[in-house]
Amino acid sequence: MATLTKPEAELFYKIMNSLIYFANSRFKLVDNFPKSKEGVWMEEDIQKITEKIFSKPEIIVSFYSENPAMLDKEEIEIVKTWKTFVKGKFMVFTNAGKTIFFSSENEPKSYEVCGIYDNILDLIPFEPIMIETILVPSRGKIIYAGYFRLFNISFGGGYKQGLKADFEKSKLKYGIISSLDLPIEEKKPSEEDTLRFYLKSKNNREEFWEEIEEILEKNSSLKNVYHNEIGKSYVREVKKTFSDISIKEGYFAIVNSQVIASGKSENEVKERLKEILPEDKISSAYIFKYEEKEK
Repeated sequence: MATLTKPEAELFYKIMNSLIYFANSRFKLVDNFPKSKEGVWMEEDIQKITEKIFSKPEIIVSFYSENPAMLDKEEIEIVKTWKTFVKGKFMVFTNAGKTIFFSSENEPKSYEVCGIYDNILDLIPFEPIMIETILVPSRGKIIYAGYFRLFNISFGGGYKQGLKADFEKSKLKYGIISSLDLPIEEKKPSEEDTLRFYLKSKNNREEFWEEIEEILEKNSSLKNVYHNEIGKSYVREVKKTFSDISIKEGYFAIVNSQVIASGKSENEVKERLKEILPEDKISSAYIFKYEEKEK
């Protein structure tokens, strides 16, 4: 979902350009502003008019109510969705193949945004980068309103680490928001899901260590989850050691940083865990497969 399809992009610009021309005709923001097919629009003029539109959403209502562009029913419904928008400054970066617009204003939220004709990553010089724009719905997707302003500011490692932590917090609370068609609701993760989230990476563990301790103190039954997730985090390091000493392939169980069982199959490892661990502690072990090709 890097960009809209060509028909979607053409439809967006058809409607948005009509709205921009309507808004300028109504408020006379730019002198001698031509119709979109009769002249070239300057970027700063587009920006000025677009900002006016989304600072006074009643312009959108007037546009689809009066319908000077003779839009059909489907196009009018698209315009109506633009009354729901997010305006402000965003940090733009990629995460798991998605282009994220992260807003720290008010309640931090993360939006998955797609480009119109061009991949957004092709339009920015580096990431993370701060931009100012307006996000609008587009048939179940989120796009920007045809323009954005870049802030050519570089950020150091400390800022990036803090940004990542804030991004992770927003994901836990709201997920990554990929549509503006429905109200944005706060998620209610269970204590177990929250703990797994806090433990999923070294950065998370460092950032949320006090929260981790608080959860374990309140709910000691989640200690198995803690040991399981910590063990999972050590798998890469353990596999590297296995490779160095030419371990043959097989299945292994790890608790925290310690390998406690092995076997030729996952079931064999599970049976061995029953022999060496109390039944209520078995889930503390994380089982993984090691293959010789990983050397």
